[in-house]
Amino acid sequence: MKEDVLYLCQRIAIMRNIQGISQSELAYSAGISRNALSDIEMGKSVPKVSTVIDICDAMKITFGDIMPPRLYPAPLSPSTKRWVRDVLQAMRGVNMADVEILLTRLG
Repeated sequence: MKEDVLYLCQRIAIMRNIQGISQSELAYSAGISRNALSDIEMGKSVPKVSTVIDICDAMKITFGDIMPPRLYPAPLSPSTKRWVRDVLQAMRGVNMADVEILLTRLG
């Protein structure tokens, strides 16, 4: 599970670089500090679900864009939804409202 959380964090950096956005720009748009974003991208800090949602919104991407491809068929299977819940539970500061918002966005 830790590997999946790390994958998500690394994908944030990849998607940011693809879009040509600086850490400072993305952090500002997502409402977090640049240091916090750097720690997330390097896997030093596990973000809250709401922070991941804010980062995705700031880059105009979906949570599916940062999920491992093997886990994001469309529509989401029950096993993938269980995986998403497990990953989110591994993150700090998870509340069920955030989980339901995320799962709704995933389909």
